[in-house]
Amino acid sequence: MKCKIDVSVIIPVYNSEKYIADILDDLIKQTYENFEVIVINDGSQDGSQKILEEYEKKDDRIRVLEVMNAGVSKARNLGISIAKGEYIRFIDADDRINEDSLKYMMDIVKDNPTIDIVIGTFRSIPEMNYYYGEYLKPGKHTLEEISVDFLHNVKSFYYGVVWNKLYKRSFISKHNLLFDENLIWCEDFIFNLQYFNCCECFYTLPLDKIVYDYIQHEGSATKSIQSMPDEKSHVIEKINLYREKEAKKFFDRAGLSDVFEIEWKYSFLFLELMAIAKNQKINFKGKKDKTKELLTKAGMHEYIKLKKNYLKKEPFYHFTYQVIEKERYTLMTLYLCIYAWMSKNTNVLKWVWKKLGGRRPKVL
Repeated sequence: MKCKIDVSVIIPVYNSEKYIADILDDLIKQTYENFEVIVINDGSQDGSQKILEEYEKKDDRIRVLEVMNAGVSKARNLGISIAKGEYIRFIDADDRINEDSLKYMMDIVKDNPTIDIVIGTFRSIPEMNYYYGEYLKPGKHTLEEISVDFLHNVKSFYYGVVWNKLYKRSFISKHNLLFDENLIWCEDFIFNLQYFNCCECFYTLPLDKIVYDYIQHEGSATKSIQSMPDEKSHVIEKINLYREKEAKKFFDRAGLSDVFEIEWKYSFLFLELMAIAKNQKINFKGKKDKTKELLTKAGMHEYIKLKKNYLKKEPFYHFTYQVIEKERYTLMTLYLCIYAWMSKNTNVLKWVWKKLGGRRPKVL
């Protein structure tokens, strides 16, 4: 291994014996070779450690640390503290990357030392039509430019997660940035807000240079949070309020506070509408009434207008705007029920829908 390491890849591991070999194989196959892999085994109770030890022997770029279980934030912070690379990437143990993932990112920064962060596009498996950065032109951006796009996708993975980004290690050290070890959720979102606030120059990769495959496994962290027992739901609610407070501070500094509240409040509108359509406990009239109730909430008309203007290629928001303007809630309910049925039952109809230009609206 060279004395100077370009990238430190930090991977927290907790009971990941089913997946960890795949992501380590992906790293070994990288076309960009000057990197180290720091794997923090966060108290796994399965066979993860044995697999990690085998890979540590196989490739001297891989370092494994076994620690008592203390959570993903502490594991990442430990990785940061011992990293030697000029840049840092965070990767989750149960996802995948293609062989050019590191190269796509490092090709940008090696001749552009003024770039503070690189943000790459990703794929979701199964395909969820998340926001992948397609409304940004590839290339350099200021904090102001990023803030506007971030606002319209305020709860998106594209901005909120850490695994599609390349960070400067010296930058993290200079500004004393760490993951909040008291948070069991959205610690990456908070970390990114702090990092973004210190940045002057962002770089976004084009859509054809995919750097990450986000795979939704049955036991993923996101699903674990969503299925948390009711008695612990207050913990998530408390964190969500904190997340909103910190996001508001960020957009206040960017002069976008006047739009932030409705963007934050209604960012999952499509998912809420789909939940109504899929609810088998209420009849069509009940679904229509709930759809109307949701679409006539205070600020909704303004939100739909903002989305229609921003997401010019997304017909759903143009349609919804007309529904609200002409009060055609029966038509909207019918549309949602058909869409829900198609997405659940018929692959052929979904294929036809896609060929006709129909897509799931961008909501994340």
